[in-house]
Amino acid sequence: MSKLQLKTETIWDVGKGFESVQRQIIALSNDLTGKASALNIVEDILQWSDERIKNEAKQMTAQAERCGLAASYLFKIAENYEQAENSLTHIMSNLRSVVDQCRQENTINLRKLLYSYEITKAYPGTEDYVYEYIANALESQEAQTALDNNQSVVIFIEGAGQKQSADTRVGALCVVIKKVDGVPKVVFETNRASTLPDYPLEPKTNKDRFGNPDDDIPTVNDGVYKIVKTNHRDRYAALNVRTSSTGDVVRYNNDGYIEDSTSTGINIHHRNTGHGDLPNPKLKENPGSYKDFPSSSGCITFAEEEGSTGDFSTYNEFIEAVTGTKNADNSKYPSEGQQVGVVFIDRKPAAENGVLRELYGDDGYKEILN
Repeated sequence: MSKLQLKTETIWDVGKGFESVQRQIIALSNDLTGKASALNIVEDILQWSDERIKNEAKQMTAQAERCGLAASYLFKIAENYEQAENSLTHIMSNLRSVVDQCRQENTINLRKLLYSYEITKAYPGTEDYVYEYIANALESQEAQTALDNNQSVVIFIEGAGQKQSADTRVGALCVVIKKVDGVPKVVFETNRASTLPDYPLEPKTNKDRFGNPDDDIPTVNDGVYKIVKTNHRDRYAALNVRTSSTGDVVRYNNDGYIEDSTSTGINIHHRNTGHGDLPNPKLKENPGSYKDFPSSSGCITFAEEEGSTGDFSTYNEFIEAVTGTKNADNSKYPSEGQQVGVVFIDRKPAAENGVLRELYGDDGYKEILN
């Protein structure tokens, strides 16, 4: 083979190699062109997506702004509603108070009209309580029975009397109610009575001038009791409170109190100490005078009028109102034990003003309350 032929074949082979490379380059170019086209499509898609996302973001922002405005509006409405609700609650509370007050006043006025009574001597600030208590008492079976039998309803409210003090015994309001022309009416009223012993926590240190021995002092509990005619110490017309059941009376002494006691000697009588002041057991300048012994060792008493000593006028009016007996201080019942009515005893105002706590101690005073 000639050298020329070898070179021609070599060139041919080289040409074929170039041709193959060219085809590869063209294929690579086509591939790159395809990829570039694909990238352009992707770019278009991304650009479109970006625009769409931006548009949606704007829409969402607008929606968020609208939601924010709506939320602010709702919050404002809620705030106004809460204020309105609070105002309405306040208005309703005031309205209820006014309604309750009107109902209470109407009830009191209706009862006053129905029972034809008006109290004039109650301690200032206790009037509403007094009217309510009397109204409830008159509606009780005990009071109705007494009134239907032409008997008296006697009411003592300790703490509604003339003075709210542990140093005097004019702290009880007393009212007597009877039927007049078929209608319950007040026929007697005083603010100088007392339902408290002179010295409720102390036994008498010596026999008093009437010969009473030392013993623990009784206090009749709050409640409703029958009252009967009796002659106090066999001297003058009085009333006896029938505390026959165990627990009607609590006895106190210096060591404390004894519960569930009884007493047959709880009378309603005149008080021998002028002005309702307590007697002074240490005062011995005038032995035997009314100042040297307790007026009440458990009894319920009526003080003399202020500035007087030995005056029975208020007490006489009371006994006449209850029993019809005149001049009780100079009268005695020919027979005793006849029931003349019922007595209601209440000391809640005296518990609220502190008098009972001062007299009986923190625990003791609760024993006599109903």
